[in-house]
Amino acid sequence: MIEFLLNNPKDLIGASIFCIVFGAFAFLVLFDNKERRRGNILISIVVLLPLSFFSSEIYSNYRADKNIKMIQGFSKEEKESYINKLSKKEKKKMIEKLEEIKAEEELDQKMNELFIEDRKKKGVKLWVK
Repeated sequence: MIEFLLNNPKDLIGASIFCIVFGAFAFLVLFDNKERRRGNILISIVVLLPLSFFSSEIYSNYRADKNIKMIQGFSKEEKESYINKLSKKEKKKMIEKLEEIKAEEELDQKMNELFIEDRKKKGVKLWVK
């Protein structure tokens, strides 16, 4: 999970926000005054709803990433059977993740092509395979 968070800054920021807000909430609950009991219950509802969104979104991204890495070594039949066992939500998230990876690869390829063209215009010899 830590490797996943380190490779995905967006999810790392979400997890950091989750920890900070949850820690602040725990601090409020631990040092509760008797007069503010209703306020803490209200704060708990307001705080826990967004926290549940952050945690579920991060976990679904983690599962999609894990599933993609897992099926890379499978044969075609094993991939199909494994994907059929996944829920609709997991399949959808996995497709989104694969499209994101494909878009990043295309962008990297275009940037490399532009870099090579730029270097050729400047007359720099490149060692390209």
